[in-house]
Amino acid sequence: MKKITVQIATLVPSEFQQGYYTLLLKEIDGHRQLPIIINSIDAQVISQTFHSDTPNPQNIYTPFSTLIFELDAQIEAVTIAKVRDGIFSNYLLGTKADGTNLSIEIRIGSAIALSLLLGCPIHVSESVMEEVGVLIKPSGKVVSLKERVLSDYSIEELENLLEDIIAQEDYKKACAIRDLIEQKKTLKRA
Repeated sequence: MKKITVQIATLVPSEFQQGYYTLLLKEIDGHRQLPIIINSIDAQVISQTFHSDTPNPQNIYTPFSTLIFELDAQIEAVTIAKVRDGIFSNYLLGTKADGTNLSIEIRIGSAIALSLLLGCPIHVSESVMEEVGVLIKPSGKVVSLKERVLSDYSIEELENLLEDIIAQEDYKKACAIRDLIEQKKTLKRA
């Protein structure tokens, strides 16, 4: 699974759900963004942690991060792996004290808050970014990545998409993408 490293771009009150917030995660090496709706508790912790050099020791995630430290476990990343019907599947990934892999499924808001508290990167799978990601044009217009035409994708974006499509075993779509990659490479050489 191709992973994209993202960072927090902005956190604003949701226009669609009262008492909730929209968190935008922006890819570090690109222009795509992932909008996520989170509850007010997670938003408060994220905001306080993001805007402060010294996180509030009384936030609701401090006991969890202390437990991880006390168990001598290492959290290496937060991964947003899948999305289905608007629900994200997210994991804290790391290693236990004995060296075995650690994977803890966790709510999206909690995952982002803990990534800030623990100082670990946030990764998004290419398939999630393609499914629900957006581009915000200089005019401020928000464009869903699903609305993009495949010919607008770069060769690298197409190759990443091809990996995900093959993993989903959609070979008809994979052939079309492969052909487009070859066509773009031919045009680039000319």
